[in-house]
Amino acid sequence: MIRRILFPTDFSPHAQKCVNFILQLKDCGVDEVILLHVVDTRILRYTEEIFESALSEDQLLEECRETCAKNLAETESVFQKAGIKTRSLLRMGVPFSVILKTAEEVDASLIVLGHRGHNLAEELLLGSVAEKVLRKSKRPVLLVR
Repeated sequence: MIRRILFPTDFSPHAQKCVNFILQLKDCGVDEVILLHVVDTRILRYTEEIFESALSEDQLLEECRETCAKNLAETESVFQKAGIKTRSLLRMGVPFSVILKTAEEVDASLIVLGHRGHNLAEELLLGSVAEKVLRKSKRPVLLVR
């Protein structure tokens, strides 16, 4: 039975498809959806080098946290309106690694994620997060196209 879903999201259109899919699973015994957004610290490291930004890394991280917290709250409200218990986590690190660790920590019954992320350039440089999660997870993984 699917009781607790871990939903790693990057707020992309593919992630929105996951939201709609998870809502359809409500009648399959889903008790809780745990939203997870991982701020990829590797990308932040290069942002300062690529863009001559007036923001320091700390300021950039803070802005990122604020934006992500807002997006997580909006997504959380969609599930709550459907009557699904929801909580949000915002973590820093290497996305696939944080997703796998979090799935174990929260005892996820299922990990649901989009097959393609928000940033194709990131996937080309760093590899597909979905592919790494699928290969390395000890938990069931559902990729949504």
